[in-house]
Amino acid sequence: MNGKTFAVIGGDERQARLARLLIQDGHTVYIRGHCPSTSDSLEDAAARADVIIWPLPIADRNGNLNVTGESRPVSAVLDMTRPDQLAVGGRIPLSLMEQANDAGLKLADYVTREDFAIANAVPGALAKQVYLILVHSRYVSRYFQLSL
Repeated sequence: MNGKTFAVIGGDERQARLARLLIQDGHTVYIRGHCPSTSDSLEDAAARADVIIWPLPIADRNGNLNVTGESRPVSAVLDMTRPDQLAVGGRIPLSLMEQANDAGLKLADYVTREDFAIANAVPGALAKQVYLILVHSRYVSRYFQLSL
């Protein structure tokens, strides 16, 4: 997946660690929603990316994006995603998945993967597992036809 650009948006320390792993591997990463932010806005980060990584969970209990300093409905994900991008997040509401599918968007819930569930049970392993899924597996190309 060399040459791909990532937007890591929102979340907690797991997202920050994932961003660091991607950067260490030589990828361009735009960060928004936790420190340090490297993008002026959510829209800016998403627009620059081939792959958008939304947080786990993608929405807070009020149905807003789980991004510090933002109060947007989770449906804003659809407005910030293009059909040529892959967007992934955790615990994505079924209604949002259906809307994305209807709009021709590639939105995937990484929580539904068995290898993710196992890694999530071990503190500190989650960011590494998402990194491995996105960078070193055929997950992206197999399900979303992005070239590696």
